[in-house]
Amino acid sequence: MTKTPARLPFGQHSPFAHPVTFATERLRLRPIVLTDAPAVLTIYSDSIVGKYNSWAPITDLGGARTKIAHFQRQFTEQELLRWGLARKTDDRIIGDCMIIRIDERSHKAEVGFNLARDCWRQGYMREAASAIIAYAFQTIGLNRLEGYVIPENTPSSGLLQRLGFTREGHLREATINEGHYADLELWALLYRDYSGQSPAKPD
Repeated sequence: MTKTPARLPFGQHSPFAHPVTFATERLRLRPIVLTDAPAVLTIYSDSIVGKYNSWAPITDLGGARTKIAHFQRQFTEQELLRWGLARKTDDRIIGDCMIIRIDERSHKAEVGFNLARDCWRQGYMREAASAIIAYAFQTIGLNRLEGYVIPENTPSSGLLQRLGFTREGHLREATINEGHYADLELWALLYRDYSGQSPAKPD
């Protein structure tokens, strides 16, 4: 088997050196700030949006501001990269997407995402995720991206499949969801597979 040459993560700079923003067809991917608290409350108070995620719903604007401050600390402490999905038409934050657990030694990371329920099935997350995947591979220099999905969360697994990810395994009782042990599907995308794709387009 021919070995794949190792890539160089972080390129010329750390992705945590300063916030990076993107523009896609309909969105600006930008940091989430305190003035976005009402939009964050809409997303993170919705138990349906959070059904397959690990966060507990918030109930008021104070909780939204606390969550935003937590998002900002995560970046400052280099825990993860998070972008708010701001619609170009009104700058409203309708969701977020993340690059999580960046492993500089192994050149890999995880992806994650949340989207307001009134924006489901409109191609927004595919549009945003395509941008951060390109950033992860082309700028940071990662070689592998992973996504972990509870099997019942078919919209998320379908999104990963449309983005080019391959289902690699089934992890039994690998997480806790709604107070119960839950299985996870492991999906992954390698740079060598991504680099041969044409750019993803919104649904």
